[in-house]
Amino acid sequence: MTAEKEVTRPVAEFSVGGGIKAVVWENEYVTKNGSLKRPSVQAQKRYYCEKSQTWKTSDSYFTHEIPQLVVALIRAYWWIMTHPSGAHDVPEETEA
Repeated sequence: MTAEKEVTRPVAEFSVGGGIKAVVWENEYVTKNGSLKRPSVQAQKRYYCEKSQTWKTSDSYFTHEIPQLVVALIRAYWWIMTHPSGAHDVPEETEA
């Protein structure tokens, strides 16, 4: 019998034009005062590469994509602020 690994999924995703999106993750940290949940945001861009004929993901943006990136990040920010997990601005004091 093999143990199944739990699949971690984002708690929210905010897509805007051009394949750009912001993904909200909820991370659990252990501190000297116990465990806490703290959100993080990952920005990414999906694009189709004609040369390899495959979809790829990037975290690099052209100048004209920055407004779309900002919109996605603002949406993620507002989602986090309206769905509190209890620890938005906790200092990075975690134990390994």
